[in-house]
Amino acid sequence: MLKKQLIMEAAIELFSKKGIGATSVQQITEHCGISKGAFYLSFKSKDELIFAIIDYFSKNVTSNIERSVNKQLTPQDKLAAYFIEIFNVLQKYGDFATVFIKEQHIIDEAFIEKMSYYDDLNNKLLLDLFTELYPENAVNLQFDLLVIVKGLLASYGDFIVKNVNQYDLEELTDSLVEKVEIIAKHGKRAFFTKEMATSQSSRQLAITKELILEELEKLLVVINDDLLKDALKILEDQINLETPRKAIIIGMLSILENEPECNWLCYMIRKYY
Repeated sequence: MLKKQLIMEAAIELFSKKGIGATSVQQITEHCGISKGAFYLSFKSKDELIFAIIDYFSKNVTSNIERSVNKQLTPQDKLAAYFIEIFNVLQKYGDFATVFIKEQHIIDEAFIEKMSYYDDLNNKLLLDLFTELYPENAVNLQFDLLVIVKGLLASYGDFIVKNVNQYDLEELTDSLVEKVEIIAKHGKRAFFTKEMATSQSSRQLAITKELILEELEKLLVVINDDLLKDALKILEDQINLETPRKAIIIGMLSILENEPECNWLCYMIRKYY
């Protein structure tokens, strides 16, 4: 595990138990077994650590959902995979999310913009899924379905956070897929427009070769494992080619995709190619 990741995981655990304001840098470093100096080499402050946790968390959730959904063969299973992935995250990190929202830590313009960006990525995944699931009604009802699914996640998700590990998530997921399907197939009147249903992020959704290479360079600096480093270098060489070989890219992704620190890179490459 990378040092930054180790610090973030320890901080999440302490924040969930003690609260963000009540947890000091000293407590985090003691929990990690590192010095304060080592902490400040990774993060300039506790606020920077918190922002990094949210960014890291959002990137991993986004990439894990996309990978889990795309592994499924049928559209119904894809929607079920989407729900189950979200609920698994809520079970694991619900306490931290509750503390963060309660304390309203570093919720500033930069944070809101960052969250809007990840919300846009999530919206695009869902809208593409609706088109695949319900081709006849998707154009008319897609933004209503988007609001409905996010509403279901918010209400059921809150229930799950307060009752961790007490319910069968697969049974719950099947129930929600059925509810969405009933509305999608029998709904006639749309209410929401794109502007009403989606965030107004100023950032673009486009994933560029430059962004991928930038992420690659960051990983090459921090990753020490020789196998992972070799895979990253091969990817870098391929991406820089005018006509990269997709078979090689896919092979390198299979090496990297189970490494949490490489999740976001794998997500961007899958989307780009």
